[in-house]
Amino acid sequence: MIFYVIKPVLDGRGGVQYATFRVVKRNNAILRARRRAALGRHPNIILTELLDPGCMDGRLRQFANRFLAEEEFGGLMTELIVECSQSAVEAARRLERLREFIDLVDEAERWRAKGYPFVVLASGYNDWAIRKILESAPTKYYLDERWQLHLFPESFCLYHRFLLDTFFLPYDVEQVDPEVVARTGDYVRWALENTAELVAQIVAQAEERDERLEKVLAVLRYTLFLRGLLKGGGEE
Repeated sequence: MIFYVIKPVLDGRGGVQYATFRVVKRNNAILRARRRAALGRHPNIILTELLDPGCMDGRLRQFANRFLAEEEFGGLMTELIVECSQSAVEAARRLERLREFIDLVDEAERWRAKGYPFVVLASGYNDWAIRKILESAPTKYYLDERWQLHLFPESFCLYHRFLLDTFFLPYDVEQVDPEVVARTGDYVRWALENTAELVAQIVAQAEERDERLEKVLAVLRYTLFLRGLLKGGGEE
């Protein structure tokens, strides 16, 4: 059985930081250890990858130096991430990082979390938390029976109501990451093409100009154009 241990540990420079270790059995030596290096053989993560330091409050500390089952650890961290993140996309990235840690996703496969477009595929693990994040969007459009568009201050999000997949993009084309775009598959292309067409219809039919929707459409079209250039016009 897998357990998770949240611990304050010495970081090698005389400082103390909170880390979580993934262990395969209960061993009190793990609870007694004070240095992160002493537990280096166990997969671990520094909690500042998931939470701001100000969020590491008494509620988190009361779980320290205990063996937590995956459901308990995952539930605790998911709640704290949703509550403490400063933006929707920050929360989504942190939730994805939590999933990667729990699933032991290799570093080489973690490129998706480093730029836009940022895609969160339904996993069953954090789906409810993603929906909670989407509910906080100040503006929401139902593009059709499948697609929703959520407008946040710092980014926008496309959400497929049946597949439960989520696509975050910026309002500024300069923030679209060519490296991430080059790695996207046909599924992302299909999603962006579908939603670009639907957003274009709303923009064309609007009685008053909506600059944010125009930015959304521009970013979708630019991302698709960039993908075509980077993939040489061919599909995977």
